[in-house]
Amino acid sequence: MVATLASGVVGIITYETLAGLVSEIGGGTFVVVGVLLERTGRDQQHSDERAGETKTTPTPG
Repeated sequence: MVATLASGVVGIITYETLAGLVSEIGGGTFVVVGVLLERTGRDQQHSDERAGETKTTPTPG
């Protein structure tokens, strides 16, 4: 009986700790993905600007 109660208490504490840790990691993952998406958008915008600078319109001969 005592062992069952002790296992239950340890199990609940472990579950709560792991649930909190997974929640923290999950939130951090969303932040990282958001930062990567932001960076990708800026890089794409920058490359579009650079592509526009190097293009020349052909002149009829």
